[in-house]
Amino acid sequence: MSGQIGHLIVPENRRRCYCGNVGCLRTLVSFQAICLQAREDLERGMTSSIDPSRLQGPDFHDGAEHIIDKALENDKLCINLIHNVGRYLGTALASAITILNPRRIIIHSNFVRAGDIFTAPVKLNIQGNTLDASIGQLEIDFAALKPYTVAEGGALFALKKHLDSYVER
Repeated sequence: MSGQIGHLIVPENRRRCYCGNVGCLRTLVSFQAICLQAREDLERGMTSSIDPSRLQGPDFHDGAEHIIDKALENDKLCINLIHNVGRYLGTALASAITILNPRRIIIHSNFVRAGDIFTAPVKLNIQGNTLDASIGQLEIDFAALKPYTVAEGGALFALKKHLDSYVER
């Protein structure tokens, strides 16, 4: 299975998503979300070595990469931002894991480059919010894949299933 969980609703999240719903996970874990949160934190007077001019859109990729770089340089605000992304993502994944009971998940995110700053809270929140039976045989892999990899993988999976149906005849 290949999928996206960005539109799962996170309780108490009041941010409006581009899809029209309020509370989607992507409003907390996307490049745009982390850049907007960094700007809000800086406006509230939190100290950081972040260059605010790099937190602009339209795709926010540069800003997210800048935050990762600063976290790797031990900037406390950036570490906290990435840690929270991992926490939100891990908690949402725990729900999906409990429902679907996969044997393996591959978490695709550029935040993987931040290492344990990102991966540790993801794993911790998966383990803390998933049934023991669901997590017992689960393999968790992290990858920073090229854009559109999820869509390509889903299309290849569907194509393989389609072609396999001809072989079985």
